[in-house]
Order: sequence, then structure tokens, then C-alpha cells
Amino acid sequence: MTPLRNGSAHPEAFALLFPACGEAEAGRRAERLRVEIESPCLDHPTSTVAPWVTLSIGVAAATVRPWLSLPIACRTPPSARGASV
Repeated sequence: MTPLRNGSAHPEAFALLFPACGEAEAGRRAERLRVEIESPCLDHPTSTVAPWVTLSIGVAAATVRPWLSLPIACRTPPSARGASV
């Protein structure tokens, strides 16, 4: 895993990507991960939030549109060109 914010005050931040996974399923996976990490109540004596390790998670979903990565001349969505998507 690669930190999301190198050199920041929060180097523990990271991203997990779930290809072909909708927002609801990603939310379920994130909650399972949170429970697995928090349930053993691992000691975190230097935390100002809780005496054990906690996890804060955000979930987002995106639809990949391949034509957005093409040169500008080719960026017209297939539906605008009369093609079916």
C-alpha cells in the first residue's frame, strides 16, 4: 500500500481499491475491516482519541469511462457518436 499523503501529518492514510464493486458492497467491506481492526482493542497509549487502535473509513464509488483518458479529439462519449454503450 502507498500512503495517500506523503510527508503529511497523517502518514497512516491509505486507500483500498475494490474493482467492479459498487458503493454498497464497498461499504460492507469497509465496515468488516473496521470491526476486524477495532475488535481486539489493540493498545494505543499515545492516542488522544481512544486508548486502543481505531479506524475511520470513507467510501466512494466511480464509474470508469475509458474515453476520458483518450486524446481530446477522441473524448466524445460513444453515446454521443451514435454507438451503444
